[in-house]
Amino acid sequence: MVVLVVLVLRVLVLVVLLVLVLVLLVVALLLIAGCNLSKVRALAPEFYEGLRSHSSWTWVLWRFIVDEDVGCYSRVKRGRKEA
Repeated sequence: MVVLVVLVLRVLVLVVLLVLVLVLLVVALLLIAGCNLSKVRALAPEFYEGLRSHSSWTWVLWRFIVDEDVGCYSRVKRGRKEA
């Protein structure tokens, strides 16, 4: 019984630590101002080289309205399906 309680407490501590780390990561991401994003990209290029990005939010919104392939459920750019 004591072993089970100790095991449950260890799991709870690990879960709490994981949640704290995730909260700190989210807070750190929210505190980075938009003008500093290029500095972050320069500090860690290995994480950002392969990522696609948009230079114009206006273009993104326009494509969302006009393009049939872009919608609420399309989170990644995909090629056209061939029948």
